[in-house]
Amino acid sequence: GIQGTGNGHLARARALVPALRKTSIELDFVLSGRAREDYFNMELFGDFASYDGLSLVTERGRLKAWETVTQNSIRQFMHDCSSLDVGQYDLIISDFEPLSAWAARRHRVPTVGISHQCAFNYAVPKVRGHWNSSLIMKVFAPTATHVGLHWHHFNQPILPPLIEPLKSGRTDGNKILVYMGFEALEEVLDFVRPFTEYKFVIYARVEQG
Repeated sequence: GIQGTGNGHLARARALVPALRKTSIELDFVLSGRAREDYFNMELFGDFASYDGLSLVTERGRLKAWETVTQNSIRQFMHDCSSLDVGQYDLIISDFEPLSAWAARRHRVPTVGISHQCAFNYAVPKVRGHWNSSLIMKVFAPTATHVGLHWHHFNQPILPPLIEPLKSGRTDGNKILVYMGFEALEEVLDFVRPFTEYKFVIYARVEQG
């Protein structure tokens, strides 16, 4: 199961799937959080299943707990979860994708979560005092085993981010890629402007018109 909101989850899957395909494992894919027609370059995933799923509602990089609960169709999610038959599978791997995770729990199929969000099951720095947001993160896509991915291990059993290897081999020591799609663009720009010795390439959603 792959969370379709944003591109980070798909980027991890694009790095992981070729390695899995080198084994005898048979793979099927469930994606949720985005309309099927909004995906692109999806040949790697074959005839994947697409659902509305659930999506976290954020504002300026912060999770909005009440809006997350009220703006998702819980009834549709429960219907999709009950109709998704995962009993035939030996294992469900979920990158913060809730439908496959909850369907697996319903059918008692073993689950492994591989995501940045899984890192927060360990003793890593967190923003404190937001119990409702923490609860949503725990129940959003629950799995039995957690493989956390983070840019630093914090002396915990955490792996570095999964990305596809560079094909050109060329590097530019002064160029920094910034992908913070859930942050306010102006705040990101204000943060990087003082570092004039570097060139920042920022990926962000910008309204056209």
